[in-house]
Amino acid sequence: MHKEDPMGVQTEARRPPPEEDSIDDATRRFLDLGFIGEFSIVGPRRMRCGACREEPAAGEVKLLALERVDVATDPDDQSVVTALECPRCGARGVHVFSFGPTASMEDKSCFAALRNERGVGAA
Repeated sequence: MHKEDPMGVQTEARRPPPEEDSIDDATRRFLDLGFIGEFSIVGPRRMRCGACREEPAAGEVKLLALERVDVATDPDDQSVVTALECPRCGARGVHVFSFGPTASMEDKSCFAALRNERGVGAA
């Protein structure tokens, strides 16, 4: 099941968390799957790979999986934890994007530009 998020990108529906799911919980799940690196935003539609330090356009960075995390106490505090792959060195890592009314333009533009490869090659 998919739902449309405020940035116009379909996201996987969140599975019910055991208690309150957090950014740390989602990040830990991706770390356990081998997404041990990190990515950062360096400008509009540009990201930096923590492994090779290259700065590819966000549209080149592969989005392999994501988990949406909402904070129950603040409906405006919305985040999506992403599992990404660098197009230059192949390193896999995590980045947390904010979305919704409090998201920065950099977060919105980079997230929207990612190369969506969720489910590609899945059996």
